[in-house]
Amino acid sequence: LPLINVVSTPAHPFGFFTSIGNEQMFNTFSPTTALSVFKNPASYAKHYKYPKTVLRYLESLVPDNYMRNYLLKFLRRKLDKFEYSPTILYFLGKSGTGKDTFVNIIERIIGSHGMARPTTREFLEMYNGWMLDKYFAQLDEYGNQLTRFDEKESALGKIKAYTGKPEVQIRQMRSDGFNYQHSITFIMTANKNPLFLDHDDRRVALFNTPNRLIDEQWVMETGGVSRVIELIHDEIIDFCYYLATELDNLTLDEYMSPPE
Repeated sequence: LPLINVVSTPAHPFGFFTSIGNEQMFNTFSPTTALSVFKNPASYAKHYKYPKTVLRYLESLVPDNYMRNYLLKFLRRKLDKFEYSPTILYFLGKSGTGKDTFVNIIERIIGSHGMARPTTREFLEMYNGWMLDKYFAQLDEYGNQLTRFDEKESALGKIKAYTGKPEVQIRQMRSDGFNYQHSITFIMTANKNPLFLDHDDRRVALFNTPNRLIDEQWVMETGGVSRVIELIHDEIIDFCYYLATELDNLTLDEYMSPPE
């Protein structure tokens, strides 16, 4: 009988495939409907409706056209290839601008199993099994939650280590550590007291988020924030079709190094 390697990766369809090294593989990763549409948009073409609420929300979240375009193209390449990148997506601005909503959109696309939200305590401890089989990780208000200087320095050291290279050592309780190839994109969100890397660190893509959704005229006309969130959730699959058909991937250099 032939030897078949079993993997779980969103970079390939569910089922059998042949690797670059000509090995027989079986992928156990089961994609969400949204991710399936992104991978095969033709299957959804006749159902597609322009995701106007999602795109209008993104215009409010990141009003800078250049950085919003970078964000969308980054997301497209990530969902296309699920490659490692040192780039940190850092959303900084007022409370109520929809930063968590963006994270929730990603989670609905990749599935809850692919998103990590470690608490500051989990992040600082030596055990890091939370990284296994994750593709995004939200670090929310770490600068505000970490009050001691040594804790902030420790968190920054771990962020640099985890984003600095694709291979990390996983440590779990009552088991030996082992090396692991990760492709997690870290998303940092903050209203105030941001936890910043060095000023000359090139891995941060900084997105200024100055607009509170509740104050946006179009949100009021739509029926309020809750109604907008409902419509965003309804448009997730259409948004995936839009990403797949209306945008191009970033180049590898752009994906690995964000704008200054």
